[in-house]
Amino acid sequence: MKKGGVGGANTKTGLAFELKTDLPNFISKQSGYEVVENDFDIKLVKRTGEVRKIKRSSTARWIVNFEGEKVAEIFQKHGLYRYFDEVSLNYKAIISKKLLPDDSIFVMDNNTVFIIEKKTQKTQGSVDEKLQTCDFKLKQYKNCIIIHYKNGIIW
Repeated sequence: MKKGGVGGANTKTGLAFELKTDLPNFISKQSGYEVVENDFDIKLVKRTGEVRKIKRSSTARWIVNFEGEKVAEIFQKHGLYRYFDEVSLNYKAIISKKLLPDDSIFVMDNNTVFIIEKKTQKTQGSVDEKLQTCDFKLKQYKNCIIIHYKNGIIW
């Protein structure tokens, strides 16, 4: 990591931290759990009418299975908003700007969404900012999810 908070994820330490704290990787190593990539673009082939799922080059969505049963979904960064698009949640009418969570997981058993923000550094700077903005972000995410439920859509 560079001193002074410059460089972030582009530094060796920042990259190592991100890999070490990767939620899909961590869960996949737990006994009984399987994590499956679930990040596709849907394409309609006009001449045949066929619908194709094309795997995205950079995965940001996963399904979590426990002993063969789907128990959760994991989203990173834009993956959460691709899910909102998929369920026709107009988040742009609710929040003014995308808030990109480092990780988020929807646990179906208790109907709970966990938003995870990660940061490591040795000096003042963006960790302070994450702590200061967490209440604002929490309110924004809650607004999206409350509207989601009011529309009768359950994750």
